[in-house]
Amino acid sequence: MPALYLVIVAALVALIGYRTYGAFLAARVATLDDLRRTPAHTLGDAEERILAAAGPLSGAPADIYTILSNADFPYPTVTLSDGRTVAVPLAWFPRLLRATQRQRGDWEPVIQAVAAELERLS
Repeated sequence: MPALYLVIVAALVALIGYRTYGAFLAARVATLDDLRRTPAHTLGDAEERILAAAGPLSGAPADIYTILSNADFPYPTVTLSDGRTVAVPLAWFPRLLRATQRQRGDWEPVIQAVAAELERLS
């Protein structure tokens, strides 16, 4: 029976602490602080126009990669050292970083085939 009283007292203490600390957080931490507000625009009109015009340029590398990786590029096929024939998507090239020496040997014909295909298309 004394254990039950201990559990009830511990639960009441936890509940009171939870309510008190929650009220403190709501009043002191989760409020808007007017001293920390920043202005919506810190640049002049001319600078804002330049910044807005440069926005599409900042996404250019990702856009170029998306265009090239989703294009109707005829992927060349390569026969690997173990006899398998695979198509070569451009997205495979980052795998060279984690490849073993034997696997990198398979990439030489892959790169040559992609270069030949790009030369043929240009």
